[in-house]
Amino acid sequence: MPDELMWAIGRGTGVALLLSLTLSVVIGLVVAARGDVPGLARFATTMVHRNISVFSMVLLAGHLISLFLDSYAKLALLDLFLPFASAAANPLYVGAGTLAFECFVAVLVTALLRHRLGFEAFKAIHWFSYLAWLLSMVHAVGSGTDASSSWFVAMAVGCGAAVGIAGLYRLLHSPQPVGSAA
Repeated sequence: MPDELMWAIGRGTGVALLLSLTLSVVIGLVVAARGDVPGLARFATTMVHRNISVFSMVLLAGHLISLFLDSYAKLALLDLFLPFASAAANPLYVGAGTLAFECFVAVLVTALLRHRLGFEAFKAIHWFSYLAWLLSMVHAVGSGTDASSSWFVAMAVGCGAAVGIAGLYRLLHSPQPVGSAA
């Protein structure tokens, strides 16, 4: 496939990935605070969160494969595993993407093994989702082709605001630990 097509696929999947990851994190934060999303049953909310997360991993695979096939991006297989060692144009920002990828893999594996690991281990590793989202944002803003365009800046600010508001909502509405004063 021509490099222009690979670049377009990499660019498009990167943008769609940031949006879908943001939606997944926002839903996760709201569910963690309330136990549900208004208007949806708990099982439906969990299913929506899970499906968006799986869709995000499909977008991530498309993003990575297209960039490996794009001779301009010059990514190597090692770039998936060794952060900040990339020969690409922005090794710091590509490294942030590598760390985000590794965090998402850890979350995905523990989600698939949740019943074997137990809820506490799953929950502890699931916290990496927030770090992965933040690293993804850093990666997108620092190495994204459209990072300086007004539509991308507006989208990135919107994603940051959505996660920030959902995080604040979680902090303000989380259930009190057992034995604490209300």
